[in-house]
Amino acid sequence: MSYKVLEQNGIDNENIDGGAFNRFAAGGRDGIVQGVLSECSLIAEGNGISIQAGLIFIYGIRVKITSAETLFVSSVPINPTQYQIVAQIELDDNRDVRFEMFLRSPESLRQDAIYRAGHGVYQVEIGSFVHNPDGTLTNIVRTLDVICGGGAGGGNFEVGEIKTETLDAGLEAEFDVTQRIDNNGRVLLDFYAGIPKGESGKDSSAVHFNAVQDLTAEQQKQARENIGAQEKIAVFNVTIPSSRWIGNRAVISSADNAAIGRLTENSNIEFISSDESAANVINYNVIASDVSSGAITFTRGSSFTGNITGTIIIISF
Repeated sequence: MSYKVLEQNGIDNENIDGGAFNRFAAGGRDGIVQGVLSECSLIAEGNGISIQAGLIFIYGIRVKITSAETLFVSSVPINPTQYQIVAQIELDDNRDVRFEMFLRSPESLRQDAIYRAGHGVYQVEIGSFVHNPDGTLTNIVRTLDVICGGGAGGGNFEVGEIKTETLDAGLEAEFDVTQRIDNNGRVLLDFYAGIPKGESGKDSSAVHFNAVQDLTAEQQKQARENIGAQEKIAVFNVTIPSSRWIGNRAVISSADNAAIGRLTENSNIEFISSDESAANVINYNVIASDVSSGAITFTRGSSFTGNITGTIIIISF
């Protein structure tokens, strides 16, 4: 017989059968299951990074970390060095599944279509960190999303935590958006951005996000070079004065920055508020709600006084 009814009593369900259904039930997402144990939080322990207990979906394969698993870095580096925390599933030709976690320098993940081919390797990044010359581990970020059932469709989100850091010169830029659900059932988006200093560490043309500043053309060029994006990405600061709001909408255009004039309705952007504006952004739910040809529309939940300042990152034009 060339078929089998998987819900029939006495029918053997293989790991591919279960994994494929799990992936479907999770909306095709990889992630850490919300509310299970410590949700694979990351903790520095000496020269090791500890992945706490939790349940991970990797291409539908469930992996339960039953107790803290610690991965160690080698000798102390001369310069700050980035590491990627990788979880890997390998499906053999005989359908046996092997799992491992390891550290490596950042590189592209291997994600084979293992259910279609019947074998292969599938990797996800759990997080990242920096190993410093003094032996400390910093910039620890859990990058794998915490997920909670359902499909991959859109929904209503609120801004959660916003964190920015200036990284050492020579490191790669980091940007992450993490979705989580708080104790009240709200869906929150947490934003993290790490931008490296100029190569000298004191480069006057480098861009730092510890204060609002107008970027010169040279600084915009430096920002693109620092994060390896060049003309594919634009980074600039923006101010939305109180007078710009009409009702609960405000629009910025190429008059505010020339890069906005290159936007289309298919462009992708991120808005990161300054520390001074973070309270208003969160309390009044200020978001960049729409991107159109040559314009970005911001909306707010209700009116307030004071300017909104922050940084626009155009990820793609």
